[in-house]
Amino acid sequence: MKATITILVCKFVAFGCKILKNIFHKDGSVLPGKIARKFDKDILSKIKYPKYVVVVTGSSGKGSTVNMLAHILKVNNKKIVYNSNGSNVNTAIITTVLKNTNPFSHKLDADVLLLEMDERYIVNTFKKGIITHMLITNVTRDQPARNY
Repeated sequence: MKATITILVCKFVAFGCKILKNIFHKDGSVLPGKIARKFDKDILSKIKYPKYVVVVTGSSGKGSTVNMLAHILKVNNKKIVYNSNGSNVNTAIITTVLKNTNPFSHKLDADVLLLEMDERYIVNTFKKGIITHMLITNVTRDQPARNY
């Protein structure tokens, strides 16, 4: 029941952000996830994911890579959910996932979940075993020291 309410709240806030987009000039990619996380901090562990959950991370090129993969998957008639707006922090990931999840079955409606993610948030966003594929575009010398 808590997961259902959390998903519905996220969808409602996302809809409100879409309505107010013209006023605040923001797409509302983070706020719905931020509010959903306050309702249930482990909401992403309660979602039924598709067979493939693909994460793209690295210093640069994440967005371009995700857009190319999304195009390839769409051309091959795969239903995909991805963060097309490029917002890649954990609350934006929560928003992307919950906006595309059935609130009653808790099932993500897609063949593939494709996510551009900041490498710092991967471990804190998903529990072990959810990500099926990971593509790392590149890593710069300053990243390891900055992320530990």
